[in-house]
Amino acid sequence: MSTPIKSSSLQAYRLMLYRKALHPELFSIKSRRTLDYGDYGFESWLMPGSHVLRFEHGDDCATELVTFSEDAIPERGLIAAVPCAGEREHEQEFGPSVKYMASV
Repeated sequence: MSTPIKSSSLQAYRLMLYRKALHPELFSIKSRRTLDYGDYGFESWLMPGSHVLRFEHGDDCATELVTFSEDAIPERGLIAAVPCAGEREHEQEFGPSVKYMASV
């Protein structure tokens, strides 16, 4: 007997934006990359069907989570949650030197 494949509708995906870093133990990370350049830092995590991107400059931190899962999604530090269904844009400032813009 075959195992049913869990499918996620693209309409269930959400882009969530945080003003802080997220803890890696909340996610089953399959791949991780970091990049530092002067005062700038960037880290990306890939998980099944989702990703986390974190950008830091000085004391400013912006973290993007795109997921369809409802499991272990932190609410602390959440500043925006945007459904990925349909066309949307979101813009957010993180201090004087960091501005986040997303188009979904």
